[in-house]
Amino acid sequence: MRFANIIISLTLLAFAGFYGVLISRLPDRDLPHTLGAAFMPWLLAGFLVFLSLLLLFNAIVSKNDDTKVSLPKRDLFGIAGFLLLIVLYVKLMDYLGFVPVTIVFLACLTWAAGSRKPLGIVVFSITTTVIVYLLFQTFFSIQLPAGIFF
Repeated sequence: MRFANIIISLTLLAFAGFYGVLISRLPDRDLPHTLGAAFMPWLLAGFLVFLSLLLLFNAIVSKNDDTKVSLPKRDLFGIAGFLLLIVLYVKLMDYLGFVPVTIVFLACLTWAAGSRKPLGIVVFSITTTVIVYLLFQTFFSIQLPAGIFF
């Protein structure tokens, strides 16, 4: 596990460096009293570097031997299904719009997390989607994908 953590941390540091190069190419906004387009990406890159360095330090200092860690096939299929769900969510959002796709996406995630109460799943997914939609539309003035329904 120690060797794997060193490899993972070095890979994440390389990715953070590549991400930093991409951030440096973002255009500047000349609006007064604003943070700019690159503020949040730089913040995320900084956190990624910090966490990667913590993982690297922990892997170097740790006295644990390299032990094999196996992942059950059920968990592996769960991870693959989650990644497939994210890809479908992003692809369908252009066609169907933010609201209907997000409601279904959140319902699937809630069910996958272990909730089996249909009313709770429906209320949670609709409420969360409406709140996020209104927050982005009214406070941030960001247009979310409308799709064929709006």
